[in-house]
Amino acid sequence: MKRKLKVYIAGKLSDGDNTGRTPGQVVVDYLQNLSAMLKVAGRIRKAGLIPYVPGTDMLIGIANGDWTEDDYRECGIEFLKGCDAMIVISDSLGVRREIEIAERWEIPVYDGRDENKLAAAINNIKRINI
Repeated sequence: MKRKLKVYIAGKLSDGDNTGRTPGQVVVDYLQNLSAMLKVAGRIRKAGLIPYVPGTDMLIGIANGDWTEDDYRECGIEFLKGCDAMIVISDSLGVRREIEIAERWEIPVYDGRDENKLAAAINNIKRINI
């Protein structure tokens, strides 16, 4: 039996510079960005692929209460290293770092920043031969 291809969804979670924004605005932006990534994950799963969304691990951090930013980053990067492809849906400093890591690990990176590019990326990933 052939294993399912795993896809890392890279997208902005936070702006990094929260100057002038209330904590509530920062949280709302984070959740809206995460929502966009989860919607793409649904499309990827319906295409028969296995999505990974960084940011969903926040639930583990909430449950444990003692995770640091480094814990979240390390989990995401280790999942990325095990993926067969990456789809980028938005840009940020963190996304650019993830792209560098994907390229270092020879993981194909696809642009999914609009509907047509996302559909093409999913079709191209489905053709990866492992």
